[in-house]
Amino acid sequence: MLNISLLCQDEIRLRLFLDNIGFSDLSAKDIKKWLPEDRRRFEIIEKGKSIRGLFCNMREKEMEEEILMQRREEEGRGKERRKALLEKEECKWKEIEASLISSIPNAGNREAAAMASAVRAVGGDSVLDDSFARERVSSIARRIRAAQLSRRTLQVIPTLYLKCNYDHEMRC
Repeated sequence: MLNISLLCQDEIRLRLFLDNIGFSDLSAKDIKKWLPEDRRRFEIIEKGKSIRGLFCNMREKEMEEEILMQRREEEGRGKERRKALLEKEECKWKEIEASLISSIPNAGNREAAAMASAVRAVGGDSVLDDSFARERVSSIARRIRAAQLSRRTLQVIPTLYLKCNYDHEMRC
């Protein structure tokens, strides 16, 4: 039974192969007349065909990998461009902040930080050209600085209160 099924499989594979190479007009009788050497030749040709198929698949995979690598390189270039634009924007902000801070007399680090936040809130280039924008920046900076001072005061007052109580108790 097993031999019959193997022979059927061989005949089916042979028929498919012959159809594939253009000899579909061969009859089953002609195929049965084949000698074992003919069948071996057929198997060798079929293996060669499968190897060619594997080679084509390998070539397709290599091409897909090349395309994927190109995409990754392009994405990397895009990231580099975005990074360069961000750095350029940051430099522009720093220049604007420096020019505004230099125009404020006696500006310390906290005032500078407040001014930088205000410049970012208002929107950059318009600050240098527009007097209204400059006023907005200075008012925002004043509010930020006032908030900083009030927070600092709230932190310091309890300490002063405790110190006063301690001094008072020492006198008694």
